[in-house]
Amino acid sequence: LLHHAQCGFPCRDAGTILVTSPMARTQPRPGTPASLAGDFAAFGEPADGAGEACFYHTFTPDARGWAGAALYNPRLGERGMGVYVRYDTATLPYFVQWKMLRSREYVCGLEPSTAPLDERGGADIAANTLQPLEKRNFRLEIGVVEGEDDCRKLME
Repeated sequence: LLHHAQCGFPCRDAGTILVTSPMARTQPRPGTPASLAGDFAAFGEPADGAGEACFYHTFTPDARGWAGAALYNPRLGERGMGVYVRYDTATLPYFVQWKMLRSREYVCGLEPSTAPLDERGGADIAANTLQPLEKRNFRLEIGVVEGEDDCRKLME
């Protein structure tokens, strides 16, 4: 299960930053250009012919087991504004950040998931496969936050 929430303009714009829960680990997805590997949190101008970048993040959840990420644009509104995704890490243990940098396709995906994108039939897939008639609840929150301090507080 992959919650594919994409944010475009005006949330995703030059000067937008990624604000996250405390980061335990980040790694670029195979195929992400080495020149973009350390640049997951910043967003510049779109560019013709630019490609995509994808990152796997592992966050340290809060006391309730929740973690998340927000795209915060300081130029929106009076105090700046962010779009966030928060989720229960017990059922959604993976987080994918997808950045498309190309003109006219300038978006960022914030994507809680049950398994990594690149595994087919691995242990993580098997552990998260529903059996016939099995039920599972997934908790996820998508919202808007105003002000950088409130955005950072939400991600603590």
